[in-house]
Amino acid sequence: MKYILVFPGNGIQYVGMCKKLCDNYPIANEIFEQANQILGFDLKKLCLKGSLAKLSKLEVSQAAILTASYIMYKVYIESNNIVPIAATGHSLGEITALLCSGAMSFEETLKLVYYRSLYINEAKGKSILIDDADEYSLKKIIKRIGSNNIYISCYNSPSQFMVSCTDEEYDELFEQLKQSEFSITPMFNSGPVHCPLLSEAADKLKEYIRDFSFNDMAFPVLSGISAKAYSGKDEIPHNLYNQLTNSVCWDKVMQKIENSECECVIEVGPKSILTELMINNTIMKNTFSLDTPEGIKEFEENYLKKGIENSRIVREYIRDVIALKNNMKNYDEDDYNNKVCFPYNKMKEIYEKYTDEGIDFSEKDMKVIKDYADMIKRTKQAFIYE
Repeated sequence: MKYILVFPGNGIQYVGMCKKLCDNYPIANEIFEQANQILGFDLKKLCLKGSLAKLSKLEVSQAAILTASYIMYKVYIESNNIVPIAATGHSLGEITALLCSGAMSFEETLKLVYYRSLYINEAKGKSILIDDADEYSLKKIIKRIGSNNIYISCYNSPSQFMVSCTDEEYDELFEQLKQSEFSITPMFNSGPVHCPLLSEAADKLKEYIRDFSFNDMAFPVLSGISAKAYSGKDEIPHNLYNQLTNSVCWDKVMQKIENSECECVIEVGPKSILTELMINNTIMKNTFSLDTPEGIKEFEENYLKKGIENSRIVREYIRDVIALKNNMKNYDEDDYNNKVCFPYNKMKEIYEKYTDEGIDFSEKDMKVIKDYADMIKRTKQAFIYE
């Protein structure tokens, strides 16, 4: 199955993130301990036990969400050697996608996210989340106010937007939105996001990553601004800079996924915000989050058991052809080598390739293995799979 990974952005932190993973997977604790050393404070304790107020500080929440998402990726995706056709993320999630693609190390990425959040915190302004809206009506309200300091900073879906503005424009914008039929939620813990009000933060981030050495990506990463895949590692600094000052166009990203060859979308990170957006706004109903019991069950049933079953079948093929008694009436050494030894060695070669790499068998190779097993059976004049 061809699938795309999506990583969530800021604002979805909660106390207890990754607790079950820490209870069951040593790598989860190892990554948290690494994060604690890099940051100089106990991120694991804040994630698992709170308080929510401290966890919600931008420099903590962004580090926490990145780390939690990375742990989920390592536990569920990388450890099972599952490779997506692409990955992307909303705002912070795009950086997580780059991390998981191998473009940066965990230490580099965590430091980048931490300092990025400090730079964002210095910006003056506020943001409002708007639901049950439409782009045309929202732009009319902004135009009516007549200010150049109000921006649609996130296009989350055709009916959900984030608007950022200066402190001076906030009261009038809030009043105008209250008079509309939109559902509005002031983001009290957030300043401006993804708009020109973050130009100074972007400049500081650009200087911070100036000497970074980025790696080639193991799979394509889609930009949240353009919905296009990064052209290569050289584009990463440019995109990280532009991401702060330009709108996140998640609606376009969802359209891109919908129109791709993707068969399934897996959300890797806390909660299931992006899963809900995909299901409610696209035809991609085969979408689930790895932070829900239903999503984990879906993953285990569709991505793990199939591979285990195919591996078992192949082992049985190999075991059974070895156990078959040779009943060749007119023994011919060349015939035996070509029709028994050769196919048997090829079966082993294919099996070892997949088990060494830890991935599921392709349908083509499953057929090849069965054909080789049948050849050996016919040659030995024994048929046990009828």
